[in-house]
This record gives sequence, C-alpha cells and structure tokens, in this order.
Amino acid sequence: GGMCQFTNLIHWMILHTPMTIIEHHHHDGMDLFPDFNRQIPFGTGTSIVYNYLDYRFQNTTDQTFQLINDMEFLNDRYASLMASWDLNGKIFNRIPLLKKLKWREYIGINMLWGTLTDKNNPFKNPDDSRLLYFPGHFDANGVYSYSSHVMDPNKPYYELIFGIHNIFKVVHVQMVRRMNYLSLPSAKEWGFRFMFRMTF
Repeated sequence: GGMCQFTNLIHWMILHTPMTIIEHHHHDGMDLFPDFNRQIPFGTGTSIVYNYLDYRFQNTTDQTFQLINDMEFLNDRYASLMASWDLNGKIFNRIPLLKKLKWREYIGINMLWGTLTDKNNPFKNPDDSRLLYFPGHFDANGVYSYSSHVMDPNKPYYELIFGIHNIFKVVHVQMVRRMNYLSLPSAKEWGFRFMFRMTF
C-alpha cells in the first residue's frame, strides 16, 4: 500500500503539468486498496506492481532537450546543463535591414550527462529476472531492435540552439542542431520550431 500511495501522489502532480502519461493502471476490485471510498481525488488512484505494472510519463513539451527521442537514453544517474543568451541585436544591429526590422538573435546549448549503473543494466545482468528489457520493437523478420540506449559516461549529449525572435513582433523561429550520438537509428540531426510570443 505504501508504494501505491506514493504513486498516487506522483500521478496527481503529473496531472497538473503539461507532461503526457503513457502508462497508468488503476486499482481494481480485488485490491486491498481499491480506488473507491478513499480520500484521494477521483480517478487518481494508481497501481504499481514490481516488474509487471508500471507508471510512466514523458515530457512532450518544448522545454529542455529538443532532439532526444522519448526514452532514447536510460540513465539512473544524470546531470543536465542548459544555458542561453539573448544577444538582443548585438549581431543583427550591424546589418541595416535587420536592424530596421528589429529582429533579435538568441543562442543556447543543452547538455546531458548520464550513465546506467551495472546493477540496473539488463545487458550486464542477463540472468536477473528483476530487470526489465529495454524498450524496442520486432521487425518483419522477427528481430528485436532496441529503441533505448546506454549513454557513454565519457561522452555527454549536447545540442546547439540558434533562434530569431521579434519577427513581426510575435514570431519566434528556432533551429536546433544535435551534435553527437548521430549514429543511433532514431537520431535527428536538425530540428526547427516556430512559436508565437511577445517580446518587450
């Protein structure tokens, strides 16, 4: 009951964010702690069973890392760095047309360092039934391909960002360039985003 109570809280908090829930299981009538007649908001009861039922959510917003696919890297230790600088015309003001248009430039970098310890790595412990296989899919020939990978602890992921804002005073265009781990099958080298926002 304790773990499910904790998961109830996590689920309730995620419901109040823009993130997307991709796996959720309710308690049923056979549970000792069914969802009905309990002091929790209706519909937030969440059941987990180790190595069987899980609760998963993902960040599908436009924040943090732009070109990492969902669950592309599985880490149990990680650190991230996000830095940006709004140049506010330091370059564009030297170009007469862009200065007249009052466009503004923006640069940034997102970095992620991570690793998966051996005790939680199913490839290092193939006989440990408590560890789940990495997510993936079968191809037409029945060969299983993994969609998640272990990050090299000596090679942090990073991506560079260049943006232009204040276009027509409301349009923001951003170009993102992934700089490494490009050999992975699902890797996207370039990304573009268009947003509407007011800049004062």
